[in-house]
Amino acid sequence: LVLREYASQGAQRVVLQVNTARPAGVEAPSPRLLDASCDLAASMAVHLQQRGFAVELRCGPRPIAISAQGAGLDAAFHALALLDYDTPQAAVALPHGVPTVLVTAAETRGLAGAGFAHVVEPS
Repeated sequence: LVLREYASQGAQRVVLQVNTARPAGVEAPSPRLLDASCDLAASMAVHLQQRGFAVELRCGPRPIAISAQGAGLDAAFHALALLDYDTPQAAVALPHGVPTVLVTAAETRGLAGAGFAHVVEPS
């Protein structure tokens, strides 16, 4: 559904943001929640890239560019594998006119900022 919407808008670039905020009131959250979000973000990045989209993955101190040809996928997978709760996020504003997707566990959804075109959760 998300891909069809972006393709119909003529979008060639998508931003994926992985939420690393801890669930409210939980001192030691289960890594399972974040791992599921990372798996979903990796799957979405590959899916979009294989369909000709350039993807900007935001999951740490600096965004990772993934070209429509696949350059940057290894760096993205590496960053996702090392991601942990409270990983510092790049203080980069959401780009105007570029579809943005927040990947977040349901338990942390309320902590996510506004401005995302879509919010997706791992099942």
